[in-house]
This record gives sequence, C-alpha cells and structure tokens, in this order.
Amino acid sequence: FSASKQKGMWMGGFPPLGYDVVNRHLILNAAEAKTVEWIFKRFLEVRSYRELARELMASGITTKAILTQEGKCRGGNVFTPMGVHAMLRNPLYIGKINDHGTLYDGLHEAIISTDVWDRVQKSIKTSHFKGRTPGKTSSVLKGMVHCSCCKSPMLHTFTRKKDGRLYRYFTCGTMRRRVDRHCLMPTVSADELEKTVMTQLQNLLRQPQVITQVWE
Repeated sequence: FSASKQKGMWMGGFPPLGYDVVNRHLILNAAEAKTVEWIFKRFLEVRSYRELARELMASGITTKAILTQEGKCRGGNVFTPMGVHAMLRNPLYIGKINDHGTLYDGLHEAIISTDVWDRVQKSIKTSHFKGRTPGKTSSVLKGMVHCSCCKSPMLHTFTRKKDGRLYRYFTCGTMRRRVDRHCLMPTVSADELEKTVMTQLQNLLRQPQVITQVWE
C-alpha cells in the first residue's frame, strides 16, 4: 500500500472534486477543475471557511457527486466550513500523494499551482480553524461547554496574531459546521470562561458541607 503511494498511485476511495476515476486512475474533470481553482483563489480573498462555504451554497456548488454502478447518487452535499478546510489542505490538488505525512509526485494532473497552494497554506496557519490544538492551546473545558442558544457543543479554537500573541475561543458548533443554520451565540474568550469556572469551583470547594462530603 505504502509502496504504491510512493510510486504516485491513487489508492482509491471517494474521488475529490475536480477529478473522475477511470480505470482506477484520477483523471482531470475540466469543468470541476475550474471550480476548484476558484475556491482556492477565493479563499485568499475572503480568508474565511464559513464565508466561502456560504458562497458555495448560494452558487449551488456542492461536493463531488458520482453515480454508483447501482445507479445511486453519492456525494453532492452542501459544503461545510470543515469541508472547505479539508479541501484546501488536500495535496492531491498539487499533484501529490500523501503517505503518512510524506508527499510523493502523483500520476495524476495537478489543478492548483505551487504558488497558490503555498499562499493558501500560509493563510490557513493564521486562521481560526485549526482542528486539534495540543499543548498550550488546549482547554480544561474542552468537550464540556454547550451553546446556551441552540444547545450545540461549543468548539475550542484559537488564532495567532502577527505579533505572536495567542487568543483562544469557544465558538458554537452549529456556526462552525453548518452554513444553512444560524445561531446568535458570539464567540467566547476561553481564558475568561476558564477563569470564571475556576472561581466558581474554588468558592464551592470552600463551603464546609462540600469539604465534609469530599472528605467522607
């Protein structure tokens, strides 16, 4: 499997937007490739996964759709912010095959130039959406905070300013994952929320009856 990837072979799965599968090989889909190019270049202008996902939905642009051998349609879904992020991080679009973090020249044709790819990746590094955030960007409240408006889990994320300062936030999961739903909950400072919760816990643990119960 790994040896095949190192030879630049696509190892199957659901094809990405911009390509068709012919005899188990990725073949450029010219019409979809133009859409892919537009998505990458548009991201450099809006620098927002959610805004770009909204524009794609408004334009009727969906994820890759294919017709199975049984005649059923698969894919063709509305782009989510996370879907946009995953697409912008897919090295297949610069003609590469990823094997456990190492990129090899693929046998398929690239859609995105190296220059555009590098600019997009640089922009992604300074964006809010980062996925898992280990170390100092983690939160003791991760997985425990829910939106008071729509009850959706709130996601822990961060952004790093040009001066190097790190800002952590909790943002509504509905707003991050869906573009066809809306929530009035603003982003919440993770530092302020953690400080408030810790203060409440300290006050609670100072109560004699609580100390007695814990001791028992």
